[in-house]
Amino acid sequence: MAKPEAIKFNYRFDKDDIPEFSIIYKLKYIKNYLLKYRLFGINSDGLSYGNLSAYSDKLMDYYSAYSNKIKFIISASGTSGIKNFTIDDYTIIVDYDFAKNYLHFIGKRIASSESLTHAAIYNSVNNVKYVVHFHNEQIWSRNIHKLLTTDIDIEYGTPELAQCIIDLLRYKKNLKPVIILGGHPNGIIIWENNVNSLFKIIEELLMNI
Repeated sequence: MAKPEAIKFNYRFDKDDIPEFSIIYKLKYIKNYLLKYRLFGINSDGLSYGNLSAYSDKLMDYYSAYSNKIKFIISASGTSGIKNFTIDDYTIIVDYDFAKNYLHFIGKRIASSESLTHAAIYNSVNNVKYVVHFHNEQIWSRNIHKLLTTDIDIEYGTPELAQCIIDLLRYKKNLKPVIILGGHPNGIIIWENNVNSLFKIIEELLMNI
């Protein structure tokens, strides 16, 4: 088991079972693909790297009473290296506040440290169904400042990173759905509205290293 990620947000954690939404099976499929190319895993310090999330209308309806925010399911902290994901390795994000660095989530484990980063994507781009944060040194070094890149002084898992992403995407919605995390070496964020398009982005990035 990997060590937990460094959680930097304030939170309310409702420890409870979550329904096995059908979108979870697609997340498992994506996770296996990412593990295959070592874009997810555990580093030499025992820390897990990578996280993924998904949006679904059924999930939105089920948790509608919690807030009027876009809700999504995300991999829990410290689960990136797990090959056989179960429902308990996910959490549901039901509310958040970027300015207050706050999250409200439901599940059996703490939400990923990058949950606010994922929320920033869902709130900035229309029709996003999947968001993935993976690591690859060659993709990162080849594309930093060539593709959309966050400020090198902004650390991962912070409200500053979420706000930077919102600002980057405010007027640049038609560019390649990739962001290089300038202050998080080897970190890349991608998003799409279907699994095949998501895999195509990854394959294109891998082909160009």
